[in-house]
Parts: sequence; structure tokens; C-alpha cells
Amino acid sequence: MTTDDTSHPTPSFADYLSCRRIPATAWGDFVREKLKLHSFPEVNSWADLRCLVENCREFDIATSDARAAWSAYQSMLRDMKRKSATGCESRSAGEQGG
Repeated sequence: MTTDDTSHPTPSFADYLSCRRIPATAWGDFVREKLKLHSFPEVNSWADLRCLVENCREFDIATSDARAAWSAYQSMLRDMKRKSATGCESRSAGEQGG
């Protein structure tokens, strides 16, 4: 984890993946293997992840699967930042209403 400009912990891409349902695809096999071995490389951009996927020889990973995971991660980070800016992170799910 790192911290953002407001000193809130920001999960790494590997942290994010470790908390998600991993699909039964070559991408999922790759993620499971790397997380199991605690060897998921640091990924800071889609370019980093695309390079990792394109150079992976062990798994026949569909780039679209990796792209979908990266997009979901970026969406989660945007939501965290928005909630942090509005102070929502301190409210429980029950307090947020519906």
C-alpha cells in the first residue's frame, strides 16, 4: 500500500486483486499463481500491466481480461478519492442510507 496526497492508504493493484473474485481464465490463473507466491509485480499503470501480460510466457492471457481488471481498480481508486474528499470514508455503510 501507498498513501495518496491526503495520507490515506491506497491499495496496490496486487492488494486490490487479492480481495476480488478471480475469474476462471488464463488471467485468473496468472493472478492466483502470483498472489500465492507473493510475487505479483508492482504495476503503476495500464502500460505496466499490458507489458507484463504481453511478455508472460506461462499463461495465454487475454489482454481484455487484464484491461477489465485494471479499469475496475482505477474506478475503485477514483471512488476512494471522491469519498475521501467528501468525508464519506468515516461513515459506516448503514449511515450512508439508500
